[in-house]
Amino acid sequence: MKKLAVVSDKNSIPEFSLGRLKKKNYPKEIVFIGRSNVGKSSLLNSICSRGLQEVSDKPGKTVELSFYALKNYVTVVDVPGYGFAYYNMKEVQDAIKEGKDPSSILDKKGKWLEAIDMYLNSDKGHGKHRIAHAYVLLDGRHGIKKADVHFIQKLESNRIPYTFVLTKTDVIFPEELVQTMMLMKEQMISLGYFQFDYNNVILSSSRSKSGIGFMRSHIGEQVYMKEQL
Repeated sequence: MKKLAVVSDKNSIPEFSLGRLKKKNYPKEIVFIGRSNVGKSSLLNSICSRGLQEVSDKPGKTVELSFYALKNYVTVVDVPGYGFAYYNMKEVQDAIKEGKDPSSILDKKGKWLEAIDMYLNSDKGHGKHRIAHAYVLLDGRHGIKKADVHFIQKLESNRIPYTFVLTKTDVIFPEELVQTMMLMKEQMISLGYFQFDYNNVILSSSRSKSGIGFMRSHIGEQVYMKEQL
């Protein structure tokens, strides 16, 4: 696994990702996005069979967009966990208590969000993205939360295909998972997206490795289909 680029603001998004370079054989990009502490780093480590990110119990550990080359045929894009990564008010309050200016903290977090939005916005003059598919990670115990809605809408508005991945399913009773998925359908309909399909939800667990093999195959299929277009 080779790290290709790290993005901390909109001006550092790599040229190959924005489609500005003339070379046409850059690998397609697979995006992983989800709330802080949803288990994204653990899942990525399981899928790729080696460490990408330091795994931590502290929400918002991933704080930059990271691009990784996976076997030279796909680029994995690890998006910062949203929520804590952007608006961790405790961090701001601690800075104030210590007599520090919190504006720099808010500015940095705002730049992360701006960079992510620019990356996902493929229709605003920044060239054609090479995103083959996005995986929206949700805690299987909670489903879609308010913080998820912004990015679901971004994916929908930019017509980026995506699949929901429910994490930590090894600690959830089957009937609870059914309830979560039924609620997800209701939420998507309430947002105006009526094409919700239960088959577009992957159940996974980094601990038990459930769903990991299926995800690897699914990623391969999405990249192959995108290459045929």
